[in-house]
Amino acid sequence: MPPAKGNAPGIARTHSAQATKKDQKRTVFKAVLDSPYNVTWPVIDPVDQERILELLCSVLQPLGDHRVLHPNKTSQINRRKRRRASKCQNTPANPASTNDTMDVDPAPPSSKVVEPPKIANHLTIGINSTTRHLESQARRLLPSTLKLPALTPPPPPPSSSDRQINYVFACRSDITPPHLLSHLPILTALLTTHTTRLVSLPRGAEARLVQILGLRRVGVVGLMDSVDGEEMEELVRLCEKVHPMDVPWLKAGGVTKEVEYVQANLKMVETVVSSGKHRS
Repeated sequence: MPPAKGNAPGIARTHSAQATKKDQKRTVFKAVLDSPYNVTWPVIDPVDQERILELLCSVLQPLGDHRVLHPNKTSQINRRKRRRASKCQNTPANPASTNDTMDVDPAPPSSKVVEPPKIANHLTIGINSTTRHLESQARRLLPSTLKLPALTPPPPPPSSSDRQINYVFACRSDITPPHLLSHLPILTALLTTHTTRLVSLPRGAEARLVQILGLRRVGVVGLMDSVDGEEMEELVRLCEKVHPMDVPWLKAGGVTKEVEYVQANLKMVETVVSSGKHRS
């Protein structure tokens, strides 16, 4: 005769143990101090963002055309390596019987050097190159007490270090992880004697810049002094509408500056704790 449904001590104990474990945890909210060094990016009107991207693409188009028509030796080697690696992956088991064509590299370019367009001398392309240029600008503004020691030689500045970057265009919505660009607001705010605008481009901007310039990644573009042209003038006019970076804790305060009270920045964090946990 089968046992009654109520006589199942093992199942009852299991449900009881699971219920006990569930009751031991509860959701609480803890107050923690938020970082006072968080800065916010300048807010740009979405319509202006799209127009800035269109103008920037038009300005960079001659440089992209030049890179396609007159590629440098490094880009040619990398392109050949990628093409051969792709061909090896797609080659069948018996290529002699199925492939009657031969991969012939394009003819080498002529020895005549073709000068790039003028806009190439006014740009820094990429996160690293733009960051190095901004760092060299900020280093020249350091007070004498914060200069690097004489025994430690400073890193070599870029070739155009005497020129200032006026506008930094960042594909903020396309960069992953986002902290790769977290240093740009601080760097642009350090340039106190020369206002550098930090312009955030709309989502999908990196894909368009990559297509125009023929590069694998274009996360940041730095623009120095502008060149002639109606599109450049409109681009500068729209960028000037962007507010400069304002980082209060970077502003130099003298002895006579009035001390102001700054309220603590608290935020609530949701977490789960055990109800049976003893506080130490």
